[in-house]
Amino acid sequence: MKKTRPKAKRTPARKTKAATNRIELGYAGLRLLQDDGIADSGHFTADRQVIGIDTAQVPADQLNTLFHELTHVIAQRFHLDLDEKLEEHLAQVFGNAWAELFLRNPNLLPFLQERIDEEAARVDGE
Repeated sequence: MKKTRPKAKRTPARKTKAATNRIELGYAGLRLLQDDGIADSGHFTADRQVIGIDTAQVPADQLNTLFHELTHVIAQRFHLDLDEKLEEHLAQVFGNAWAELFLRNPNLLPFLQERIDEEAARVDGE
């Protein structure tokens, strides 16, 4: 079944292809901006708490970019205090590794969803 995207919303600068999503991680939420005009495949803008993903990439590359940028968020949010070169290397390694893990093992997603649902039900029941 093909997923349909919401209609584009106009921003002051340009139209975006998908609605902005929210990711909760650490002390604050992030916005996930998906657009076909994002430079350099993607970016994390710390002062605005936004991850941008270029949707002109093939889906596997979008996944890799998301994990890459989330690694930058984790480094910042959890105070890894790495120099820029080391953090970039870490983001490359983990972006590639997590994307490969999920792309080569799609059966992990239902397993993860079941554990998440079970934990949410357990917490709601407390």
